[in-house]
Amino acid sequence: MRLPQLSEIVVRRFTGGDAAGQTATLVATAAIGSSFARGLMPRRSIDQAIATGLVGATQYGLVVTAHSVAADLARVLARRRAATFARPATQAVLTSALVGAGAVVERLLPPRPGEPLRRALVRTMGHRATWVGAASLIVGAIDSADE
Repeated sequence: MRLPQLSEIVVRRFTGGDAAGQTATLVATAAIGSSFARGLMPRRSIDQAIATGLVGATQYGLVVTAHSVAADLARVLARRRAATFARPATQAVLTSALVGAGAVVERLLPPRPGEPLRRALVRTMGHRATWVGAASLIVGAIDSADE
């Protein structure tokens, strides 16, 4: 077995081997940095480890779920077409719409002091939709280029 083949096998096993796992790994890795944010009080090493694990696991789970739903929806919508590129193209269009919708929600709901929880939750969902959609488009583009 040659080194490039071995490295591809290792990467596929680490990221889950499918697009949802790869997208989730990308977003979770980017989100882990937020667990290192400075606060008013310093964290002990064990507290930092727990925060990092919680952030990474939560992000991974949410992204796998969101990406899988988008992929299944694209599969259902593209089933009517016989072209081999119909499903990836449909998923790219759906994901682009997700990114756009998330960006619009974030733009329309800027943070305000003392804002209601519901407003903050909707803005956070818009932010997450933008991140998940962008990561999904990146992984989808890389997968398409590999084929």
